[in-house]
Amino acid sequence: MLSIKVDSNIVNSLPKDDPEASLFRAVGDRFGSNEIGMIIIKSDNVLMPNVLDDIALITDSLSNFPELTAITSITNIMNLQVVDGDFEVDNLINQGNRPRNRAQADSLLKIIAANEMVTGNLISKDGKAAVVMFSYIDSVAVEKVSANMMARIEKLPINEEYYFAGAPFMRTYVSKVVRHDMSRLIPISFLIISLLLYLSFHNLRGIFLPLLTAGLAIVWSMGVFALLGIKLSMVSNNVPIIILAVGTADAIHILNRVNHCKEKNQATAVRLSMNVILVPLILTTLTTMVGFMSFIFGAYLGMIRDFGILASLGTFFAGILAITFVPALLATLPHQELKKKKSNKPSKINQLLLEPLSRKVVQQPRKVIMVWLMIFALSIGGIFMLKRSVSVAGYFKKNHPVSISEEILAKDFGGTKPIFIVFKGDIQSPKVLHAMMDMEDYMKKSPLIGSTQSIADIIRNLNYIIQGQNKIPDDESSIGQLWFMLSNQENLNHLVTEDLDQALIIAKFQDQGATSTIDIQNYMQRYFDAHQSEDYSVQMTGMPFVNA
Repeated sequence: MLSIKVDSNIVNSLPKDDPEASLFRAVGDRFGSNEIGMIIIKSDNVLMPNVLDDIALITDSLSNFPELTAITSITNIMNLQVVDGDFEVDNLINQGNRPRNRAQADSLLKIIAANEMVTGNLISKDGKAAVVMFSYIDSVAVEKVSANMMARIEKLPINEEYYFAGAPFMRTYVSKVVRHDMSRLIPISFLIISLLLYLSFHNLRGIFLPLLTAGLAIVWSMGVFALLGIKLSMVSNNVPIIILAVGTADAIHILNRVNHCKEKNQATAVRLSMNVILVPLILTTLTTMVGFMSFIFGAYLGMIRDFGILASLGTFFAGILAITFVPALLATLPHQELKKKKSNKPSKINQLLLEPLSRKVVQQPRKVIMVWLMIFALSIGGIFMLKRSVSVAGYFKKNHPVSISEEILAKDFGGTKPIFIVFKGDIQSPKVLHAMMDMEDYMKKSPLIGSTQSIADIIRNLNYIIQGQNKIPDDESSIGQLWFMLSNQENLNHLVTEDLDQALIIAKFQDQGATSTIDIQNYMQRYFDAHQSEDYSVQMTGMPFVNA
């Protein structure tokens, strides 16, 4: 049980043949990663010398992680320019232009703000936020790497406000929340149920036996779960609480029946009681198990199936313990007669609630039935008003780092969730590069897309620097020369494959409501249908579509 792990990655819960998940995994295989992480740095002006030192410190620290690639920030991003007819590559912020005071920082911000490839991606327009962006190498333990990274960054002498952002860190936070909830909610549940049991039985065995039954069932089921190599998820982490509620019920029925048995011999009282309630207990356990097992055979998501496995296991163990362990333990204990009431006066709860309710039910059954039928009809109508939400960030409180980072990314960096457009074809072809630029221009017209990035952007920008033309060249020879200049840039591997037969457009998606994912799918599908070509093929994926 102590070795059980948490998996908060919804992609792992989807079937291997799920088309969206398959394409999303394929992006990771082909381009080295589909996992993008970010560290946001907040300050009054991120171009101030002390802030740049902090950004550089974070950037350099991340470079020590072999599991990361394409580590990019304003302190290490390259700047391409032509000086006296010669092509030069230098850092965007270098020794020549690095600010030394506020005035120089403000001046540099105006220059950088004109750079579309940097502004909105690595630095906000107002200069009050910067991002260190990186990708995870495919097939690494993303959550473990993220946790180690967070621990290392938190030890650095950083004076600015910073946040960890992106899906990998969100899953790391979710895993922490799952473990925290289990360590807090299970004891609280035990305490509340203990109080209710004491109010019901007024003795230790009435508290101890039901809780022992549920506790053993939880330990057994969680232990088997761990031995099978199944991990907890955001759904299955709630099962111990469910087992606690379900597992105590059967033991309570047995205790109550034995307590009301008039037989003085305890062993005989247990035997007579079990003869009466054994079949109902078995049927109760079986029907509850069948209910949970329906998740195993009917669920599309692996995390829902795992929930069904764990819950049905816990119910089974609780039922077995209730009909074997509890009677055996009771048989060894002395007989305990119910305490006679000191007064025949009915209790307040009987007078104020139970007796009036029973009279109402017996005297006016038709009205009671009508009330429940009306509630049923209203509930049926309410079912069609239910809305689905797959925003994990929405599960966190507004003051949680996840919520704060999501708000910063949405406001200053064009969105929080990356969308990948996969182009297959000859990426050196002018037709393909023009098609990529046209698609980016189309995507930017949507209010749901904050910004885009692709190899076509870089080619166009490089052509502008060298030739003064802000467009993709129309001839292959000019494009070939530009490709040659970029041949040693390793940071481009996340945008284009080594064979130059596939490339990505990475767009930032702004989730603006429940229909946003469907809206952007329909918006892009119209473009795909109108721009089909024999020179290339296009596919779209990303976590917004995987979650949908």
